Amino acid sequence: MSREVIACPRGASADFVRKLTALFIVTIVILAFILGTDIIFVAGQQGSGSIITEFQIPTSDSGPEAIIAGPNNRFWFTEFNAGKIGVLFGQNGIIHDFKANATGVEPDSLAMDMRGRIWFSDPSGQGSVWMFNPNTIVFRRFSTNTANSFPLFIFIDQTGNVWFTEVTGNRIGEILYPGNVMVEYLLPTPDSGPAEVAYQNGTSLLWITESYANRIARFNMTDHTFQEFTPSQPVNSPVGVVLDRAGNVWIAEHGGSSVDVFFPSNSTLRKYSTSPPTRGYSFTAPATIAMDKKGRLWFMEHLADRVGRLDPTSSTLDEFNVPTSGSYSVLNALDQSGNFWFTQFAANQIGMVPANSLGQPQNNRSIVDIVTSYLPEILVAGAGVLGATYLVIRRRRLRVDSAGGKGPVVATSVSLATIVIAALLVLSLVSAEIATPLAKCVGIPPPNNGGSGGSTGPDYFTLALEIGSLGFFALIAYLLWRDRGRLKGMAKDPKQTKDKSHHDGST
Repeated sequence: MSREVIACPRGASADFVRKLTALFIVTIVILAFILGTDIIFVAGQQGSGSIITEFQIPTSDSGPEAIIAGPNNRFWFTEFNAGKIGVLFGQNGIIHDFKANATGVEPDSLAMDMRGRIWFSDPSGQGSVWMFNPNTIVFRRFSTNTANSFPLFIFIDQTGNVWFTEVTGNRIGEILYPGNVMVEYLLPTPDSGPAEVAYQNGTSLLWITESYANRIARFNMTDHTFQEFTPSQPVNSPVGVVLDRAGNVWIAEHGGSSVDVFFPSNSTLRKYSTSPPTRGYSFTAPATIAMDKKGRLWFMEHLADRVGRLDPTSSTLDEFNVPTSGSYSVLNALDQSGNFWFTQFAANQIGMVPANSLGQPQNNRSIVDIVTSYLPEILVAGAGVLGATYLVIRRRRLRVDSAGGKGPVVATSVSLATIVIAALLVLSLVSAEIATPLAKCVGIPPPNNGGSGGSTGPDYFTLALEIGSLGFFALIAYLLWRDRGRLKGMAKDPKQTKDKSHHDGST
C-alpha cells in the first residue's frame, strides 16, 4: 500500500530563493535611501518666520556648548571646538569672543562669580577648570588632581567657592575662595558619572545627577558627606537637575524622553514625557533644564531639535521646533524677562525662545520615521523570520529525501551557517535585555570601561543590533550562494529542471 507524502517541492525552494533575491534588492535600495536622506517629519517647523531667533557665531565651526545670562543683557557662552569664550550682546546681537592662552582647550560648561569673572570646565588633557577675567582679558588654569577627570558642570556658591563635577573622575571638586586651593570629594558608588549640580536654597546641600549609575546623590557642603537615592522608577542617564520651591528635585533623562520629578521624602518619581522622537532616533534626549519664575521647566531635546517647556501646575508641555538642526546644548539660560537661550552645537548658532510663546503642534510618528528608528530591530526580526522559514523548508525537504516516500524519517544535522546566524540572533536578543543605550553627546562622555556603577563599558545593545542586522543580509547571501547552481540550471533549461523536480518526487 502506497503512502502519500506531503513535502515542500524543490521547485518551491528555488522559487523561495528567487523571492529572497527580490527582497534583498528592495531592502538594499530602501536602506540606502533611508540612511542617505535626512528625513524630518515635524509639523509647524518654520524658516524665517519661526518664533525662535537665531544668532550666527562669527567663528566657523566653533561648537557652542553652554550659555549663561549675565548683567546688562549679555550672554556668555563656550566654544568647544575653537577653545574660546564668547559673549553675545542681547541689545544688538553682536558677538565677541576670546581665545584661551593654551592649545587644545575645550571649554564645556561655565558660570559667573560675584566679581563678574567667568569660570569654565575643560575636559582636555588631565582635565581642568579655568577662570577668565573679562576686564583684563586674562585666563588662568586650575588642573584637577585626578587624571582624565572630565570636569563638566560649574557652580559657584554664595561665599565664592567654585564647585564642579568630574564625570569620569567620579568626584566633586571645590576651588576654595580666595586662596584657590582645590579639594576633591569621591562619590560612594564607583564610576557613578556625576554630571550636573543644583543648590537647594537655604541649606548647605547640593543635588547631583549620577548619569552612569542612574541615581541621584545629595552632598553636604559643610561636612562633605554624600547620600545616594535610587528612584522608585528606573531612570536612564540623568543629566540636568534643578529644585523647585517645595524642595522637589527635577531631572532630565538624557538617555530617555522625559523630564522627571523626584520626591526625596519617599524616593518616588513621576515622569513627564516629551512628544515622540523624530529623525530616526528612539528617544529625544533632554539634557539640562532651567526653571523660570513661574515654575515652568525649559529644556532642549537634543535628538529632536526641539525646545520643551513643561508647566507642572497644569501638566502641559509646549514644544518649539528649532529651524536649524544640530541644537545640542550642555547648559541653557533664562534671562531677566524669562526668555530661554540655548546653544546649537552643529549649527554654530545661539537660539532664543520668547518667554510666553505658544507651543507648536507636533505630528504623531510617521511610518517612515518608525521604520528609520527601529530599522536594526526590524532587520533582526526579519532575519529570524527568514531563518525559521528556511529551516522549515530545508527540514521538510530532507525528510522526503531521507524517507524516499517510504520508511521512517531520518534526522539530519543543522548546517554551520544556520548555527552562526542563530547565535547572532540570540546575542542580539540577550544584549537588548542586559544593556541600555546612552545618548553619547560631545559634551557628556560615555561611561568608563569596567566600572560597577550603572551602564558602563561598551554599548553592547547597539553593537548587538548592528551584528543582528548584518545577520539578515548574511542569511540572504548564504541562501543565494547555496542555491546558485540550481538557479543557473533553471535559467539554462527550465524544462529539464521541471522534469527533475517530478523525478525527485516533487509536485
